[in-house]
Amino acid sequence: MSFDSLLNKTCTIQTATSAQDATSLEFIQTWIDAYLLVPCRLTQAKGGKKVTRNDQVYDVTHKCFISYRTDINWNNTRIVVDSITYEILLVGDGGGAGHHLELSLNRVR
Repeated sequence: MSFDSLLNKTCTIQTATSAQDATSLEFIQTWIDAYLLVPCRLTQAKGGKKVTRNDQVYDVTHKCFISYRTDINWNNTRIVVDSITYEILLVGDGGGAGHHLELSLNRVR
């Protein structure tokens, strides 16, 4: 069985951008769809793993597996699977030697 055959869902990878508020000179963070229909596999995380980022501790609620990619800058990104948004806390080389990526996620509420 190939890795690609395990990818039973698709996700949208979004990147953060700034837009000027229409009523003031303030900039607000918005999200744009950068990559559409990316094959993936989403699972619930086990073991209550936590990740510290920007001096905050986050619970890893899910893992997402995708084929290895070098075309994505993972800073300020999030993913959407089945209309549910997840923060990307950590990106790891899941299979070694560029086989696949393992994304540690926190569901946005």
